[in-house]
Amino acid sequence: MSRNSSVSTSLTATTTDTDNESPMLATNSLDIDYNLKLRQLLQLDDSHDSQRIAETLMERGRQALRDRGDELPFDSNVFEKHMSRSPNELLSILKQYNELLLEKDVHEEWFHRFLLKLRGQFHVEYDSILTQLAECGCFRFNKINAVLSLIVQFFFKFGADSDADNLLLNQVFDSMLNEGYESIQTYKDHLRDDLLKIQIENDQNALYLALRDYFRSSLLDLFKQAQIDANETEALETVLNCVMKAGWWKGVREEQVKQITSININAFIKKLKDYCTEKKIPIPTEFAMANNEEVEQAPEPEPNDEHQVVLMCTKEAKKQNLSDLVTAGELTYINQVFTQIIDTIVKAYASNKRFLSFIRSCFTPIMYLLKRCQNLDDFFKGLHREYSKCKLTVRKPKLSLRMLIHIILSNSDLSLSRKLMFLLSKRNPVPLLQLSSSNHQNDYVFVSSITHVWDYSKPTLLSFGIGPCKGKSTILNRIFLSSFERSMNSIYFQNTIDIDFGSSFLKPRLANIADVHGSIEKALLERIHELFDGFLIHIQYEYFQNNRDSCVDILNIVQNIQKYCLLIIRDCPIDDDDDDDDDDDSGVNLLPEITDYKKVFLRNVSDQSNQKNEDSIKTLNDIIWNDLAANPPRVSPSIETVLEDLMDETYKQETHEVLRAISPLEHELIKIADGKVAVEAYFPEYLIFVKLCELKLQLANFNFYAHQIDEDVDKVRREILQKEHELQNAKTHPNRIHQLFCDMLNAPNTLVPLDLLIAKLKQARTKYVSQADMASNISLEKKLSIDILWRNTILCSEYETNEVQQHLRTQYSEYIKAGFPFEIIDGDNLYFQYSFLYGALQTFRSYRTLVISIIGPQNSGKSTLLNYMFGTLFDVRDGRCTRGVYGSLVKTNRTDFEYIMLIDTEGLLGIEGRNIEYDRRIVLFCLAVSHVVILNMRGEISKPIETILTLCAESLNKMGITHMPAPTVHFVLNQQADPNIE
Repeated sequence: MSRNSSVSTSLTATTTDTDNESPMLATNSLDIDYNLKLRQLLQLDDSHDSQRIAETLMERGRQALRDRGDELPFDSNVFEKHMSRSPNELLSILKQYNELLLEKDVHEEWFHRFLLKLRGQFHVEYDSILTQLAECGCFRFNKINAVLSLIVQFFFKFGADSDADNLLLNQVFDSMLNEGYESIQTYKDHLRDDLLKIQIENDQNALYLALRDYFRSSLLDLFKQAQIDANETEALETVLNCVMKAGWWKGVREEQVKQITSININAFIKKLKDYCTEKKIPIPTEFAMANNEEVEQAPEPEPNDEHQVVLMCTKEAKKQNLSDLVTAGELTYINQVFTQIIDTIVKAYASNKRFLSFIRSCFTPIMYLLKRCQNLDDFFKGLHREYSKCKLTVRKPKLSLRMLIHIILSNSDLSLSRKLMFLLSKRNPVPLLQLSSSNHQNDYVFVSSITHVWDYSKPTLLSFGIGPCKGKSTILNRIFLSSFERSMNSIYFQNTIDIDFGSSFLKPRLANIADVHGSIEKALLERIHELFDGFLIHIQYEYFQNNRDSCVDILNIVQNIQKYCLLIIRDCPIDDDDDDDDDDDSGVNLLPEITDYKKVFLRNVSDQSNQKNEDSIKTLNDIIWNDLAANPPRVSPSIETVLEDLMDETYKQETHEVLRAISPLEHELIKIADGKVAVEAYFPEYLIFVKLCELKLQLANFNFYAHQIDEDVDKVRREILQKEHELQNAKTHPNRIHQLFCDMLNAPNTLVPLDLLIAKLKQARTKYVSQADMASNISLEKKLSIDILWRNTILCSEYETNEVQQHLRTQYSEYIKAGFPFEIIDGDNLYFQYSFLYGALQTFRSYRTLVISIIGPQNSGKSTLLNYMFGTLFDVRDGRCTRGVYGSLVKTNRTDFEYIMLIDTEGLLGIEGRNIEYDRRIVLFCLAVSHVVILNMRGEISKPIETILTLCAESLNKMGITHMPAPTVHFVLNQQADPNIE
């Protein structure tokens, strides 16, 4: 097989018959260069046969020619000279070739770190390995997985005896695959030397990582074949750890694997047997004979009623966290549409008949859509349609979107549930009153995390019905353009409440709207009425006539608080044949005893074919919006207090602990913003640092070819030295903000207080800085940004103990892992905190990462595009939003790379008039570090952008300082008509 530049040909082939396969002629520069060197050394001509001889040497090593000396077209003396055992030039060239080949064709970062360590600490062994590869070929063995086979050659001693080497290789492989990584201890005597024996005991050595990569990629394929959701990271990691420890067959039968409800273990084992047979992996006798064996698996309780189903689905011991949200669905649904995703989920349910697995398989697409701020209606309608068609011998549980949301929130930790509620509120109603996950059948609880998404700036109307009154949600959806789920015969539509905050409207809606499912109970209304600033009350005409006292009793609750009330009398006996009646007066003689409420009378709204019914809905729409515009309800100032009183005690305690962690820091920052404390008192180091960066930038911008006065240059240099001295002295006494921030990072579950602090600072910032001014250069005390806190702490940590510095790097690493955008280049000071970032990103060093960056003019939607494409959480708003360069790591479920690093950049050619050199540096940085660069433009590509891109690309090529391959550049022209549309 040819050693060409394609990784797929050299590293993904599962088997290679090196004895029968003829080498192909070299097609890349490395092969061409060394093919020529070998022919010149062996005094061969340029004929096709001579090129094949050189190719054979490169592919199979020097030993490939040993038995063919008589057939070769060169002098026997030349042959004997280069085939002698002593070191010679042929062996030297082949060693050089193989060393370059490994650098070029193997892309795993851990592999190159391993090579670097070999060269430095085990240089004798490294030279011995290269000699062996030159003798027998770099990919002499390619059993199961090329990289794993190559690493085995590095660790174990192989000689010239092909049969003996193959026997040893097969034994090593069979042991690793059937008994796990620890079985390598059996072959310690065959390791290269004592130092590598010590390496084998380390679970981060190259052999361990190569075996783990092999098992991971194989498991992903098997999961797909067995229709197991590969996005369930926890399930994948559990199985992976078990097979690493005990091998394929014992590992998949570990108790931990049996407990994973999303895996049908018998179907998985069947696929594993097929896989082993195809790859010619021996199956242990005790497992090969068990063709009809049914593996005992943790039973899933058969749901007898809807409440039992909910209890079963919400009792997960391990909660999902923010990292699961980051991973959910990324690069999994490429070239797939809703119908295909839904079809896969429902078919898996029809096959394994396990409702819990079905529910969990819905988590990934739901979170995938929420990250993109999408409405869930279309997805759920398609899911419910296919679910309804699914024929089972047992009664299927009722399925609703409210159920799915409830179960996802119940299985999420505090930080994830808050984030999910925030994302839900963008385009979907969010739950306020929800079914409890306790064992009590009719117990309901308030969804505590709604306190963080409630829109306190607008009045909130509560729509509820007294008595049976179907169709309330439908009416609200038409009037408020909301998407409340229609009621069904389910416990999820009995006294539960959803709220739509209307966040998706470009022009803010005048009010929030809450919808009570089912008929409201008096006790519930008494508890919650203070939350709302107005009421839409639905009553059937006939029900009111038969239950006057109970209806009036409930109406009195809201009548006494003097808030906006509109009584909607439904299904009134109005004569449809009276075309002359005016809708506004048609019910004037009905219910004359109710005088304290504004009333609207509706006909049978369920009959949408009747034009009169349609007109009455439109009349109701006009009345509500006219009332809200003319006399908007006053927002109650006590809503936050009432909400807190309604929350459960556990949530109150958790919230108070989080607030206790962030309140000292928040209060000090607000004092600075209010001008009560001078910013110099709390940020002395940072202010010196800012001034130092300004001076260094000023020095860098001096034009030494112009008539620049030497005194000016010297003056700036002296000031730089002075500020560096001041900064050094100041760092020895860290400021109060740094101390408070470090205290917060020591709190348990740090991501929760961090997330809440970010939200509170963002909310507070709007009080001090208008939306229009947000894009300008605002003063430090008004910024109230998490980025300022991180910059300050990174700066002050230099003189902290090593333990404190490591703790800060660890916390920042967890912050990145959870999907929070992190600052790469400080846009205010044009500074790159290399040392700190290098330490914090060490966690991800062993993972293969695809780097994608985006550049483009200011306000062209770069952050929005990345958020939609990859589910990131970059901040978005009108005008300049991103300053400097930010990154976000996204975990993927692919086998060719584990993470995507998304790089979001400040807009080019901004109205703030930054130096053109700054724009060039941003573009140059992205081109230098990225595999893919997206150029995002509104309309056509402008000439200035084209000039910058061309100049930077040519400069990067001429400098030759990057080790990255040239990136692929994609041009995105948004808000541009497609010229191909006819």
